[in-house]
Amino acid sequence: MTTAPTATRVNLPPRGAEYRSELMGYLSGQKYKLKTSPRMWEYLQELSQYTFDDVILNRMQEVARRDYDRLTKIPADLEARYAKHGIMTELIWQDARQNNDYESVKGVLKNSFEFKREYARCFGCDSVMDYLLDNWEQGCTTAQVDGIFSDIKGYVLPLLDKIRASGKPYSRQKLQGFYPREQQLALIHDVTALVGYNHEAGRIGESAHPFTLRICPRDDMRFTVTIHETDFTNALISSLHEGGHALYGQNLAPELKGTTLAWGTSWGFDEGQARFFENFVGRSLPFWKYIFPMAQERFPLLKNTTAEEFYQNLNAVNCGPLRLYADELTYNLHIILRYELEKLYYDGKADVDELPELWNDKYEEYLGYRPKNDAEGILQDVHWFSGWIGYYQCYVLANCYDGHFLHSSMKDIPDFWEKVSRGEFDEINDWHNRKVRCIGNLYSPVETLYRFSGETLTAKHYIQYLKDKFEPLYGI
Repeated sequence: MTTAPTATRVNLPPRGAEYRSELMGYLSGQKYKLKTSPRMWEYLQELSQYTFDDVILNRMQEVARRDYDRLTKIPADLEARYAKHGIMTELIWQDARQNNDYESVKGVLKNSFEFKREYARCFGCDSVMDYLLDNWEQGCTTAQVDGIFSDIKGYVLPLLDKIRASGKPYSRQKLQGFYPREQQLALIHDVTALVGYNHEAGRIGESAHPFTLRICPRDDMRFTVTIHETDFTNALISSLHEGGHALYGQNLAPELKGTTLAWGTSWGFDEGQARFFENFVGRSLPFWKYIFPMAQERFPLLKNTTAEEFYQNLNAVNCGPLRLYADELTYNLHIILRYELEKLYYDGKADVDELPELWNDKYEEYLGYRPKNDAEGILQDVHWFSGWIGYYQCYVLANCYDGHFLHSSMKDIPDFWEKVSRGEFDEINDWHNRKVRCIGNLYSPVETLYRFSGETLTAKHYIQYLKDKFEPLYGI
């Protein structure tokens, strides 16, 4: 997760929430006024008379025009009301989750959903979901996401049945023990440096929930981890995820620094960079064959375990209720069912009173597990209560981008996995730097993908990756 608001949740005292919500509403209104002022319109009109030889200036003009056209469709009071609403809603959700009390939060959840409908109306969109998808991932449509998710479900659901029938005794619980905090932090430092994170251009801290903060692209990309002394893999894997976000920022082209293009081309691409190192690399057998001696040196209780056994238990498939603790395979289903519930709501086929039961029904259908209560069910995530409605699909689209990253990079680096097994990441990072990271938001996500792959977004490479990994793992 790469949102600055997470830092607010880490540090904001409960009594400060009301004032902060007022302040955020005011600042949001002031920002809106500046970006939609007559002077901004004059600047854009003047710029529209020129075609620049510089691709950066042309793209900046395009992005500025798109932002202006978008913002001028949104009333200033709507922006201010929504900003104020978001801060208070998060705090209500925190109490509701702690007390397993959906009734206390369903009213503000309905308001959050309806705010998004109000935004969609500003743009004349008949489909709220199409508006939301394009807002988070430019060019993305409901039809496209439906097709991708159908392909993934078509592979994952039958595979889960085969995995359950395999009888393999893999379990993440077998990784539990005592892993001292200081030794975990030392290992995280070394492993993130190994995969390319520049510790002189960032910091690693601790927080209740991991997040990445862009203080200054290239020069100051910070992230946090959450240490659990019973299982070091949680913090290590999340450090690879957050470190992937940071790598995107640290390797931005110097000429984009300080411009409006100094960020990834989309949320899906940004999550893709994070999840590539978290999952494709960080949960792979070649990676663990290389770093396992480093882990054994710091944690003596691993001395009687092999890298292969560790890899098997690290990738154990489980069908529990919590997204944050899901394995790599079933994680897709956690995301897909949330997206499907959003669609049901905006299609008028479900209201907030029905969502908890529909949530539980889908968990039982897809994962064979029915949440015991709402805290374990619909209240487990902050996204809907912090304004990130219509965002969930970005996580699975990120996995699909990762499939393209792997498929395309292996054409250029045929010994990709051999390099990982030797801890050699220079060529792998160079590929990502040249093809994705350095160009920031210089091109749209559709164009960025096509430039390095010659393809449009598809699930086929990601499904092939899952097939190559989980079928041998479970002897299927």
